[in-house]
Amino acid sequence: MKKIILFLLIFIAQFVCETACAAIGDWKTFLAYYGITNIVPAGENVYVLSSKNLYSYNADDQSITEYNKVKDISDTQISHIAYCKSAKRLIVVYTDYNIDLIDDDGYVTNISDFYSKVMTDDKTINNIDVYGKYAYLSTNFGAIKLNVADAEISETYKLGVPIISMAEYNNKVYETL
Repeated sequence: MKKIILFLLIFIAQFVCETACAAIGDWKTFLAYYGITNIVPAGENVYVLSSKNLYSYNADDQSITEYNKVKDISDTQISHIAYCKSAKRLIVVYTDYNIDLIDDDGYVTNISDFYSKVMTDDKTINNIDVYGKYAYLSTNFGAIKLNVADAEISETYKLGVPIISMAEYNNKVYETL
Protein backbone atom coordinates (compact mmCIF):
# COMPACT_ATOMS: atom_id res chain seq x y z
CA MET A 1 0.00 0.00 0.00
CA LYS A 2 2.85 2.37 0.85
CA LYS A 3 4.46 1.67 -2.53
CA ILE A 4 1.27 2.62 -4.33
CA ILE A 5 0.94 5.87 -2.37
CA LEU A 6 4.62 6.67 -2.99
CA PHE A 7 4.19 6.01 -6.71
CA LEU A 8 1.11 8.25 -6.90
CA LEU A 9 2.89 11.06 -5.04
CA ILE A 10 5.87 10.88 -7.39
CA PHE A 11 3.55 10.86 -10.42
CA ILE A 12 1.56 13.85 -9.17
CA ALA A 13 4.74 15.76 -8.27
CA GLN A 14 6.16 15.18 -11.74
CA PHE A 15 2.91 16.36 -13.37
CA VAL A 16 2.74 19.49 -11.20
CA CYS A 17 6.41 20.29 -11.88
CA GLU A 18 5.98 19.95 -15.65
CA THR A 19 2.89 22.15 -15.56
CA ALA A 20 4.35 24.75 -13.23
CA CYS A 21 7.77 24.85 -14.90
CA ALA A 22 6.38 26.03 -18.23
CA ALA A 23 7.41 29.60 -18.98
CA ILE A 24 4.80 32.31 -19.26
CA GLY A 25 3.52 32.45 -22.82
CA ASP A 26 4.56 28.86 -23.61
CA TRP A 27 1.89 26.36 -24.52
CA LYS A 28 1.84 22.71 -23.56
CA THR A 29 -0.34 20.46 -25.69
CA PHE A 30 -2.07 17.34 -24.47
CA LEU A 31 -3.11 15.22 -27.43
CA ALA A 32 -5.49 12.31 -27.13
CA TYR A 33 -4.02 8.89 -27.79
CA TYR A 34 -7.36 7.10 -28.06
CA GLY A 35 -9.88 6.92 -30.87
CA ILE A 36 -7.31 5.94 -33.49
CA THR A 37 -8.83 6.27 -36.96
CA ASN A 38 -5.78 5.88 -39.22
CA ILE A 39 -2.28 4.38 -39.02
CA VAL A 40 0.12 5.12 -41.89
CA PRO A 41 3.59 3.51 -42.12
CA ALA A 42 6.23 5.77 -43.69
CA GLY A 43 9.74 4.31 -43.58
CA GLU A 44 11.07 4.43 -40.03
CA ASN A 45 8.04 6.44 -38.86
CA VAL A 46 4.47 5.39 -38.29
CA TYR A 47 1.97 8.25 -38.41
CA VAL A 48 -1.16 7.95 -36.29
CA LEU A 49 -4.38 9.95 -36.59
CA SER A 50 -6.08 9.86 -33.22
CA SER A 51 -9.08 11.95 -32.16
CA LYS A 52 -8.34 14.35 -35.07
CA ASN A 53 -4.77 14.83 -33.78
CA LEU A 54 -1.51 13.66 -35.36
CA TYR A 55 1.55 12.04 -33.88
CA SER A 56 4.29 9.78 -35.16
CA TYR A 57 6.23 6.90 -33.67
CA ASN A 58 9.84 6.38 -34.74
CA ALA A 59 10.68 2.67 -34.65
CA ASP A 60 14.46 3.27 -34.61
CA ASP A 61 14.71 5.37 -31.45
CA GLN A 62 11.19 4.62 -30.09
CA SER A 63 10.36 8.33 -29.86
CA ILE A 64 6.94 9.91 -30.25
CA THR A 65 6.52 13.24 -32.03
CA GLU A 66 3.32 15.22 -31.56
CA TYR A 67 2.22 17.61 -34.29
CA ASN A 68 0.14 20.65 -33.42
CA LYS A 69 -0.75 24.11 -34.66
CA VAL A 70 1.39 25.83 -32.05
CA LYS A 71 4.71 24.65 -33.52
CA ASP A 72 4.31 22.40 -36.57
CA ILE A 73 1.20 22.15 -38.68
CA SER A 74 -1.13 24.76 -40.15
CA ASP A 75 -4.46 23.86 -38.61
CA THR A 76 -6.40 21.66 -36.19
CA GLN A 77 -9.02 18.92 -36.56
CA ILE A 78 -7.41 16.52 -39.04
CA SER A 79 -9.82 14.36 -41.04
CA HIS A 80 -7.50 12.23 -43.23
CA ILE A 81 -3.84 11.31 -43.65
CA ALA A 82 -1.97 9.35 -46.32
CA TYR A 83 1.69 8.87 -47.26
CA CYS A 84 3.15 9.43 -50.72
CA LYS A 85 6.23 7.19 -51.04
CA SER A 86 7.50 8.73 -54.27
CA ALA A 87 7.42 12.29 -52.88
CA LYS A 88 8.32 11.17 -49.32
CA ARG A 89 5.56 13.34 -47.84
CA LEU A 90 2.65 12.82 -45.51
CA ILE A 91 -0.61 14.33 -46.77
CA VAL A 92 -2.69 15.89 -44.00
CA VAL A 93 -6.25 17.02 -44.75
CA TYR A 94 -8.20 19.03 -42.18
CA THR A 95 -11.96 19.18 -41.61
CA ASP A 96 -11.95 22.78 -42.93
CA TYR A 97 -10.36 21.56 -46.23
CA ASN A 98 -6.90 22.96 -45.54
CA ILE A 99 -4.05 20.67 -46.70
CA ASP A 100 -0.52 20.20 -45.34
CA LEU A 101 2.34 18.16 -46.72
CA ILE A 102 4.95 17.03 -44.18
CA ASP A 103 8.23 15.73 -45.60
CA ASP A 104 10.44 13.14 -43.89
CA ASP A 105 12.55 15.91 -42.29
CA GLY A 106 9.44 17.45 -40.68
CA TYR A 107 9.18 20.47 -42.98
CA VAL A 108 5.54 21.47 -43.55
CA THR A 109 4.20 22.88 -46.83
CA ASN A 110 0.68 24.27 -46.73
CA ILE A 111 -1.66 24.12 -49.72
CA SER A 112 -4.54 26.44 -48.87
CA ASP A 113 -6.09 26.69 -52.37
CA PHE A 114 -8.96 24.29 -51.67
CA TYR A 115 -9.52 25.80 -48.21
CA SER A 116 -9.83 29.32 -49.61
CA LYS A 117 -11.80 28.34 -52.75
CA VAL A 118 -15.33 29.76 -52.57
CA MET A 119 -17.82 27.34 -54.06
CA THR A 120 -21.42 26.28 -53.55
CA ASP A 121 -20.69 22.55 -53.81
CA ASP A 122 -20.13 20.39 -50.73
CA LYS A 123 -16.32 20.30 -50.32
CA THR A 124 -16.27 17.35 -47.89
CA ILE A 125 -13.27 15.11 -48.51
CA ASN A 126 -14.17 11.41 -48.18
CA ASN A 127 -10.83 9.72 -48.83
CA ILE A 128 -7.23 10.08 -50.04
CA ASP A 129 -5.81 7.61 -52.54
CA VAL A 130 -2.14 7.86 -53.56
CA TYR A 131 -0.73 6.67 -56.91
CA GLY A 132 2.85 7.63 -57.75
CA LYS A 133 3.44 11.30 -57.04
CA TYR A 134 -0.29 12.10 -57.12
CA ALA A 135 -2.93 11.97 -54.42
CA TYR A 136 -6.56 11.82 -55.43
CA LEU A 137 -8.94 13.44 -52.96
CA SER A 138 -12.43 11.95 -53.25
CA THR A 139 -14.99 14.65 -52.48
CA ASN A 140 -18.75 15.09 -52.42
CA PHE A 141 -18.63 17.00 -55.72
CA GLY A 142 -16.02 14.90 -57.57
CA ALA A 143 -12.26 14.56 -57.23
CA ILE A 144 -9.09 16.60 -56.82
CA LYS A 145 -5.74 15.54 -58.25
CA LEU A 146 -2.95 16.74 -55.97
CA ASN A 147 0.66 16.71 -57.19
CA VAL A 148 2.39 15.87 -53.91
CA ALA A 149 5.92 16.29 -55.26
CA ASP A 150 5.26 19.83 -56.55
CA ALA A 151 2.83 20.72 -53.71
CA GLU A 152 0.06 21.90 -56.03
CA ILE A 153 -3.46 21.02 -57.06
CA SER A 154 -3.07 19.74 -60.63
CA GLU A 155 -6.68 19.15 -61.64
CA THR A 156 -10.21 19.29 -60.28
CA TYR A 157 -12.96 17.02 -61.57
CA LYS A 158 -16.48 18.31 -60.88
CA LEU A 159 -18.56 15.18 -61.47
CA GLY A 160 -21.72 16.21 -59.65
CA VAL A 161 -21.85 13.04 -57.54
CA PRO A 162 -20.10 12.10 -54.30
CA ILE A 163 -16.96 10.02 -54.76
CA ILE A 164 -16.20 7.64 -51.90
CA SER A 165 -12.75 6.46 -53.01
CA MET A 166 -10.61 5.91 -56.08
CA ALA A 167 -8.51 3.04 -57.41
CA GLU A 168 -5.87 2.65 -60.10
CA TYR A 169 -5.88 -0.24 -62.57
CA ASN A 170 -3.78 -0.46 -65.74
CA ASN A 171 -2.68 3.18 -65.36
CA LYS A 172 -6.31 4.37 -65.24
CA VAL A 173 -8.03 5.84 -62.19
CA TYR A 174 -11.53 4.67 -61.32
CA GLU A 175 -13.87 6.17 -58.75
CA THR A 176 -16.27 4.46 -56.35
CA LEU A 177 -19.63 6.17 -56.12
